[in-house]
Amino acid sequence: MKNLILTLFALLLYFTVPAQGNADHVRITGTVYDKANNRPVPGATVYLDNTSVYTVTGADGKFTLKTKQKLNTPLIIHHLSYNTLIIKNPFDHFTGEIYLEEKGYVLKEALIEGDKFTRAQKMKAFKEHFLGTTKAGKSCEITNEDDIRLYYNINDNTLTAKTDAPIVVNNKYLGYTIEFNLMEFEVMYKMYSLKHDAARQSFFAGTSLFIDREADSKKIKERRNDSYDRSSIHFFKHLINHSLDSSNFTIYNQSQQRITSGECFNISDTLSQKLVRIKPEAFTNFKAKEISLYSHRKKLDIRYKKRYPSAIYFKTDSLLIGVNGLLYNLHDVLYSGEMSRQKLGDMLPLDYEP
Repeated sequence: MKNLILTLFALLLYFTVPAQGNADHVRITGTVYDKANNRPVPGATVYLDNTSVYTVTGADGKFTLKTKQKLNTPLIIHHLSYNTLIIKNPFDHFTGEIYLEEKGYVLKEALIEGDKFTRAQKMKAFKEHFLGTTKAGKSCEITNEDDIRLYYNINDNTLTAKTDAPIVVNNKYLGYTIEFNLMEFEVMYKMYSLKHDAARQSFFAGTSLFIDREADSKKIKERRNDSYDRSSIHFFKHLINHSLDSSNFTIYNQSQQRITSGECFNISDTLSQKLVRIKPEAFTNFKAKEISLYSHRKKLDIRYKKRYPSAIYFKTDSLLIGVNGLLYNLHDVLYSGEMSRQKLGDMLPLDYEP
């Protein structure tokens, strides 16, 4: 595959579990305090990671977060004056009291960089690999670009990014405003370059809040459904529901002959997830010379509606997949082709219902 770019993106433990009880009755309540003086913290944003479920603390620091289903995703508490706090499994392990530590302000490091690239060139490359180059990705606007610090390491040809504030993205195509707390961002290049075709692998990770700006728009809904239909999440949801072979996804062997999901995977139940075991004999070894680093990984060629070619690369012999098609072991799977083009610009919140 020419100009292959492998993509990995992670959004901290974003897996779903069906709600117990009646709809609209699942809630989290609590109070946010300043850890130093025990005073309430008003104006803190409280949200479930990678969803559109959020609220803001009142003058007394109190909040109530409501959702139609339990989402096995972290609770994020963010305020510009305090360090962001992440609470895992908030529906099971939450006492109701949250204490934030005030940020310690230090001077940002001054680095002398030897690369020849301008900030504008590095920002362009950052957007390509963070937002994406699809219609949705190109429609996105970052409203606080000045908060993003970009570095190019000439020793290993790697572009990285850091920021102390959430990256605010207006996604006009899908009708969301996204606040993304960037924790990691890296693009590895095959040579000293920022050209998109020279990228070997890209990765980003963080927490995200989706604010729905176009909930009632029919056109936006159609676009969201289209992004969802072509996504890896949709592929894996069909897989664990044993409906992949009758879906719009098709899979192919090394000879480009269509094969069934049963020839590639064994699927079994484990707690609230599905355990997917990979049958190595059904996969193509990846032997692209320009990316020999991945030659030992198992490759699966797929198409959506007999078009939109993608490939999935597995670094493991088994996967844990949640009920909504989300991977638990994200670092063990990479993508190329259509699925790798779907970056933040094409992502949808966990509570989105196609």
